[in-house]
Amino acid sequence: MVGGRIVGIDESAEMVERARRRNAEHVASGRAEIRAGALADLDRAGVLADLDPAGERFDKVFAVNLDLFHRGTPAPELAIVARLLKPGGRLCLCYEPLTPERAAELAERLPPLLSRSGFSASTTTSTTTTSRGSLLGVIAYARDGRT
Repeated sequence: MVGGRIVGIDESAEMVERARRRNAEHVASGRAEIRAGALADLDRAGVLADLDPAGERFDKVFAVNLDLFHRGTPAPELAIVARLLKPGGRLCLCYEPLTPERAAELAERLPPLLSRSGFSASTTTSTTTTSRGSLLGVIAYARDGRT
């Protein structure tokens, strides 16, 4: 990482520890911060407000293979993400490997869900080169950065 700052959040303490070790140089320099916990719990505890004391918002939020956004109703979490993003900021969801049927189902379900939460969204589906399944990418843009 040449510039900027990254914040990683994972509910798994083991995954957080792995990420901290893998990114030790960036963590030590202050360019990376990795937190354990659920997004909503961290928000309620005020941890997310402390991530950037200057009050700047994020350009991008990435969620990889996160069940939250395709099971149940993630409206509270999407509201948090929208609040954390700059206007026009991007929420990037990526899922793999999926069966072609599951990828198609998610590609149909996610954009309306994101739209109801204040995002505009598009989906891209492609086949992975390992033939393990389909890869689904959803890019959602924050309309005004707040919901």
